[in-house]
Amino acid sequence: MPSLVDEFNDSWPHLKKALRLTGGTHTKRDIFDGIAVGDFQLWPGRRSAALTEVVKYPQIRAVRVFLAGGQLDELKKVERSISKWAQDIGARRIEIAGRRGWVRALDDYKETCTW
Repeated sequence: MPSLVDEFNDSWPHLKKALRLTGGTHTKRDIFDGIAVGDFQLWPGRRSAALTEVVKYPQIRAVRVFLAGGQLDELKKVERSISKWAQDIGARRIEIAGRRGWVRALDDYKETCTW
């Protein structure tokens, strides 16, 4: 079974590309530390990776995908795993912080706000 360090290092090239688009919100170390303490969830694939966090609003819990990169078909499979997990933890929605192209790439998502 791969260690967290191995999974992170394998996933980093995909996450790094997405992180460049965030405007300096996190460093590589911030991401690793967040995964290590459980603030973030790493969803590694062979040719892609995604990173989520649980967001607790006053009225609902959501899962936010805030980094994702790599092969699109594989990311679509990862999204299904994330959706299942989100239901299991009682999240009422999934949010994706990313480029508008994700709305076209994923079924059943709609743009509700722009940052």
